[in-house]
Amino acid sequence: MAYNRRQAERLLTAAELELFDASLASAVSALTPAQLKAKIGRARRLRDKQRDLLKRQRLASRSATGTKGGRSGVANARTADKAKALDEVLARLEKRAEALARQADAEARREAAKRAAAIRKAAKPKAKAASRGRKPAAKAPAAKLPAPTRAPKKTLSKKATRSPARGGGALPGRKDSAGAKALRANVGRTRAVSKRRQAKRDAR
Repeated sequence: MAYNRRQAERLLTAAELELFDASLASAVSALTPAQLKAKIGRARRLRDKQRDLLKRQRLASRSATGTKGGRSGVANARTADKAKALDEVLARLEKRAEALARQADAEARREAAKRAAAIRKAAKPKAKAASRGRKPAAKAPAAKLPAPTRAPKKTLSKKATRSPARGGGALPGRKDSAGAKALRANVGRTRAVSKRRQAKRDAR
């Protein structure tokens, strides 16, 4: 249960009540981040002070009354209520600080996005102007290849091309077969016989 203004007046001092009023929704939105930070630190110190006081009072009450919790006594109850009220004040102030931090982060992201968009927008005309100013590179003339040279034709002499059947030798670069060799030998013998017969007829 949150404490209202009337309850706070009965529990808090004038300085503590000022913090209570500053944490209300009607006033906390008017605080600057620096003011909010200062009030948060002050509210935390006051809250911790009341918690420490409550702890000491309970220890004293436990030893005096013999109760385990040490919560008896009007002073203890008032200190506990005061600590709760200040804890609520601190919670409201911290909630407002978190909201301001989120707003600041969102604003920073928006500003960064705007700057990036402006940079991109300014860079586009420059890129277009640079592309228009560039001339296409001239193509280098194709190198002319030399005309292919033809190897000279090899001609065979009449002697080299004579057929083996007419007594000629084998064609250059070719080997005679066994039949070609026998044919040449037979032709040679026939010529020799013819020459001897002709010589005998001439001798008569």
